[in-house]
Amino acid sequence: MALMQCPDCHKELSDRAHACPQCGRPLAGTVEKKPTKHYGCGTLIVGLVTLFAVATCWNAARDGPAAPVTRASHASDRPENAEIVRASKTELRQLTAIRNVEWVDGEMTIAVEDNGGSWDSVADSTCTWLRSRGFKGDVAVSVLDAPALRNKRWKQLARQRCN
Repeated sequence: MALMQCPDCHKELSDRAHACPQCGRPLAGTVEKKPTKHYGCGTLIVGLVTLFAVATCWNAARDGPAAPVTRASHASDRPENAEIVRASKTELRQLTAIRNVEWVDGEMTIAVEDNGGSWDSVADSTCTWLRSRGFKGDVAVSVLDAPALRNKRWKQLARQRCN
């Protein structure tokens, strides 16, 4: 601890004193420093994430509203194929192996009793039947095992794309 003199009253005092105890004059160079804040990596990461979120929102707002989503049209939904779709549900069931005919998302699904037959020929014959009736557009024909469907399982025996 060093001693120094007060510039006004010339009294000796400590160099760590903030003011002269006799006259009260503040001493030069003894201004208190405020403690500095130290910013760590966490502050940097939070700042970068915030900046990224603002930039993403800015780009989304600038791009404008998204285009409305429309349902894709299937060939089985066309008006000219409506009668053929209705007829397929009744006429194809008359075949001995076929248990059910359904149209799901534009695909024809045929449920059959699996007896080891050639199910590819059933799918091919169905495509031929659809074309002979005047069906327009592409359609997929899936032949499924009926007992498996009843047990909520999916066993595909054949699949044919009709062009």
